[in-house]
Amino acid sequence: MVNFLRMHGSYQLDQIDDRETENGLVEAVNVLISKMPRMRPSLPAGGLGQCFNLKPEFIKAWEKWRGQVAKLDCSAFWSECNHQETLHGLKKLIRIMLGDIDALASATCHWMELSISNFLYIRPFGMALEGMHSLAQKCIQLKSPIGDEHITELMLGIIGDDIEVIIAG
Repeated sequence: MVNFLRMHGSYQLDQIDDRETENGLVEAVNVLISKMPRMRPSLPAGGLGQCFNLKPEFIKAWEKWRGQVAKLDCSAFWSECNHQETLHGLKKLIRIMLGDIDALASATCHWMELSISNFLYIRPFGMALEGMHSLAQKCIQLKSPIGDEHITELMLGIIGDDIEVIIAG
């Protein structure tokens, strides 16, 4: 948890008594991150999240988790947090976990990273190749590639199932 707490510059370990509400919000966000459902058989030791093998179980857990994130987002405790940097950072994490595209776009540096973020936080149930290609193109519009046009073409060829582009790459 200490690594998570270092993500925003305002938290100091000796301030536990002075910032009880802030610490509680940090802990609540930390717990939600650590409980994020994942569609996979298992995680390595120390990995965050809860694993599910079956899609129906995953969907149920995902919806419950998103509900918990939304509930925290609407909590009255935010108004009691006196440190603006902490408040801003935690609210940004909440928006990312809720799949806010603007928050995801500002938190990512590359269109591929934005695409993966969509799969993690917006469309975790999967999509067809056509949908992946369309999503990739939207992400490219938001995060235009600079200097990596060749890899972008190749990735779009793979996602778009365009054999000619893949062979030419």
